Amino acid sequence: MMRYIVSGLHRTGTSALMRAITEASTLTPHVNADVEAVIRSREIDPTYDPNPYGYYSHATMFAPIADWITNVPDGSVMKAAPEAFLNGTSSEPLTVILTGRPAEQIEASFTAAFGFDVPEHRYSARAQAAAILGQATNVVLTVVNFSDLLNTPGEVFTNLAATGWPIDAATAAGTIDPTLYRNR
Repeated sequence: MMRYIVSGLHRTGTSALMRAITEASTLTPHVNADVEAVIRSREIDPTYDPNPYGYYSHATMFAPIADWITNVPDGSVMKAAPEAFLNGTSSEPLTVILTGRPAEQIEASFTAAFGFDVPEHRYSARAQAAAILGQATNVVLTVVNFSDLLNTPGEVFTNLAATGWPIDAATAAGTIDPTLYRNR
C-alpha cells in the first residue's frame, strides 16, 4: 500500500495541489470538515478568500506521522505539516510532495489572510523535514515550488505522474488558477 502526502508551509500551494490531485486521480482527500471550519473562522478579512476551494486539512496533520498514517484509508491523499516528519517517516512507503515558496511571499500572503506572521519554528520544521524526507529510504520525494505550480502546471503534474502519483497530468494542470499567485 502506498501513502500519498502533500506537505509544506501555509500559503505554498498545498491546498491547490490537494484539489488538483483529488480532481485528477482516483485518490480521495483525507480531511476533517471541523478543521476546515476552524481555519475559516480564523481568516481576518471576509472579502479575502485565500483558499476558495478549501484547505484540505485533517485533525492529526501536525502529529508525528507514525501515530496516524496507518489509520488513513487506502486510496487517500492527505496533507501533513512538516512537523509530522520530525520524528521520522514511519515505515510505510510514502510518496510525498514538499512545497516551497520564498519566505517573504509566504509572510505577505499569510499576514493578509490571518493577520500575523508564520511562526519562525515552522520554517525550521520545514527545513528539517526536507532533510529527513530526502534521506528516507521509504519515501519518493518531489519538491514543488509555488511559482512552478502556477506558471508551468503541466510540467509539474507530468513530473509528479512520472514519480508515481496516479494522476492525469493535463486534468490536474487544468485545475490550477494562476491568479492565486498573490501576496494580498
